Amino acid sequence: MDGIWVVLGLALLPALGNFSGGLAAEVYRTTGRRLNYALHGAAGLVIAVVAVEIMPRVLENLSAWLIAFTFALGGIVYVGIEKLVESLQKRQGQQGEGGQAGVWMIYIAVSIDLFSDGLLIGAGSAVSPSVALILAAGQVLADVPEGFATIANMKDKGIPRTKRILLSASFAIPVLTAAVFAYFVLRNQPEALKLAALTFTAGLLTVAAIEDMVSEAHESVDDTHVSPLAFVGGFVLFTLLVYGTSLKPLIRLLGLDKLNARDEALRTQFLALALSDVRHELETAARNYHIAPRVTDDVLKDYESRAEAAAAETNKLEELKDWDRVRIGLIALADREQQLVLEHFHDKTISGRSVSRFGTMRRRDLTGLMRTSSSELHAKASKTRLARVAIQSRRG
Repeated sequence: MDGIWVVLGLALLPALGNFSGGLAAEVYRTTGRRLNYALHGAAGLVIAVVAVEIMPRVLENLSAWLIAFTFALGGIVYVGIEKLVESLQKRQGQQGEGGQAGVWMIYIAVSIDLFSDGLLIGAGSAVSPSVALILAAGQVLADVPEGFATIANMKDKGIPRTKRILLSASFAIPVLTAAVFAYFVLRNQPEALKLAALTFTAGLLTVAAIEDMVSEAHESVDDTHVSPLAFVGGFVLFTLLVYGTSLKPLIRLLGLDKLNARDEALRTQFLALALSDVRHELETAARNYHIAPRVTDDVLKDYESRAEAAAAETNKLEELKDWDRVRIGLIALADREQQLVLEHFHDKTISGRSVSRFGTMRRRDLTGLMRTSSSELHAKASKTRLARVAIQSRRG
């Protein structure tokens, strides 16, 4: 459950940023020029999140076609939502509700934007907590001017102060809901799907920045040739915050650069297997080349002790649940099975086609294993001898 608390904490940051921007609008007199600069700065921050943090990561891991498709899909979805909001706004206007209708349309638009922030943080948390922190930091900076502009607009429409503050506080609901939803949907999915979700959100945010923030800023009579410098400033601010010296110590302080219990166990398990394999190969080489035991014993004992220490580290991880231990055991067994298949191929006792077929089946089984729920895994794994031994030893 630690993961969900991290997600909730990070998702609160954009909501707090939006709320603090709204409080600033309550305290300070709002002018057209301040709103213009705020919108340009927010757009620069959003574009920086996409260009500096999201796109380099997905370009390294996804195909160009998948990136293009998911990015375009995100943009199309945002345009569709925007058209829906506009049609609702026109319908309310025709009914004669005037300014109050406009306020609710602004509320819906900001809620949609914060919902996309939540999706971004939830998807980022499924990839890595440190990635989620970077994305949340960028959204906080972008949501402060957005909150300022929202409350300033409500003040112009004559909405009472108490109602303005309550509406500003309620913006936490869409961002928290979206973050939790995206995290639970994506956390056990393949890495490619998580990155595709980030790309989808990147497309959505890019269109929002260009079509809403920049367009609205340019429509203002206070827009000048100096205004784009606020956009540049927002971009530079995010870049320095993320890749300067300020955020990295915070990531280390919060422990977001560390592996979770299951990934740590997988790492130590495979380290133990690798050390055991090296010891076995050294022992075989010493026997084949008639190397004296007095030369090899110390080396073999060193690898054996390191392998035992790595295996012991896995057993010390009390946070691991029964099904995680079974999953790790099955993955280790699959790794050993692959080694045996490759040895048979080297000895020419099986064909290359059989090895290829085995590799395809292994990848499919491992993917299914990582996505299987605890109850399904227990039901499937308890039918095998390995799982029965693992479960019994754990209960004993």
